[in-house]
Amino acid sequence: MSKSAYESKAAATTLDWPTTSDPIPHGANVVIGFHGLMCFCHRHSHRDKNCEVGIHNNSPDHDLSIKVYKVLSTFDPPYDMNAGITSQTQPDAGPFSKGQTGSLKGNMVTFKVDSPSISGVKYFQSGPGPRDHPNNFKHILDLEHDFYPGFVLQKQGDHMGPRIRINHGLFYTICPSATQFGRQEAGIPGTTAPIGSLARMVGANIYLKPDGKVTLKMPAAGDVVMKATEGKFFVLVDNGCIGCKDNDFHLYYQTFFKPTGEPTFDVVKTASGMATPAPGSPCGLIEQIVAGKGTDDTPCGAAGFGGSGEL
Repeated sequence: MSKSAYESKAAATTLDWPTTSDPIPHGANVVIGFHGLMCFCHRHSHRDKNCEVGIHNNSPDHDLSIKVYKVLSTFDPPYDMNAGITSQTQPDAGPFSKGQTGSLKGNMVTFKVDSPSISGVKYFQSGPGPRDHPNNFKHILDLEHDFYPGFVLQKQGDHMGPRIRINHGLFYTICPSATQFGRQEAGIPGTTAPIGSLARMVGANIYLKPDGKVTLKMPAAGDVVMKATEGKFFVLVDNGCIGCKDNDFHLYYQTFFKPTGEPTFDVVKTASGMATPAPGSPCGLIEQIVAGKGTDDTPCGAAGFGGSGEL
């Protein structure tokens, strides 16, 4: 197969991640938390301009679960993270698994936002550096910008399913790791380039008008409707690792074809952070609701394709 079948060169554009540096507004009605192996992409080459998330579906240690909780009226990520839930709290809807969502690239899960008070999809970035603020969305590992800059990577789409689409929302990092990481050519010590902290959970804040609602639609389950008049909601989209002791970055190589002649990379720990986050901190929420699925040293964090415009 020719090289062109695997990848193409493309200059980065300002449309890759349409960012905002404005402070994250208070008062989101629905907050989605994304945890585990999944790939984000902004569909800037499509009319809908949605955020799309491909769930990694090819690891026996990761099983998708979606849970919907009604939470405290004071829940206000990223400022007040007390949702009033733990890993033992029963969801108000779900858990939904691949039996309801599907696990193929053609299976679509959507969060359809009607009557938003803040429209469109944006990604929070406070400054020029990708990780200069704890809530910067770009704590994710961008496989195109951070690892293979200049390439639009050819996807292995069968390893990303279902696909999740959101038509309105502000995306940001809820919980950055305290542990620091670097990018290293596989098996070659001394080639480490600093990355910094990684996103252990990505958030999407959805803001509604008084008559607004968010409808979660899945291929094999009834709609879940979250209305502004019914209080606040937290939706956990979890594809975290069960019992893993090492970071799973290498599994992302199942989601794209490595460019011909380019190196394979590992993500390695360069400095340890706090072993246990404070209970009231953003990362404390991680420990409360996804206990036992990844640690700060082995975060089950998201990746992204920042240069593609589609998965």
